[in-house]
Amino acid sequence: MELRSHQVRANTICPEPINAARMDSMIAREAEQKGVSEEVISNGYAPGIPIGTFLEAHEIAHMALFLTSERAQYVSGQAISVDGNTFNPDPQV
Repeated sequence: MELRSHQVRANTICPEPINAARMDSMIAREAEQKGVSEEVISNGYAPGIPIGTFLEAHEIAHMALFLTSERAQYVSGQAISVDGNTFNPDPQV
């Protein structure tokens, strides 16, 4: 509200999970802690991701580009989840 006169909009992109090095290291760490293979952990996440796969970085970039476009001129003050509707952050294996 304070920056409205300067046409500043503020939004937050909440991504999860992304197919990248960070996710790979999280899966490796969890596999080691649980004494199972990384494949078991990775497959354990699949049921909790309705789209069935981790997101790619470019999919997050698409949202960022949208939010900076004229099409999003009335989008402000939002926390936008770009997560494929993930509901199972801790796979039960």
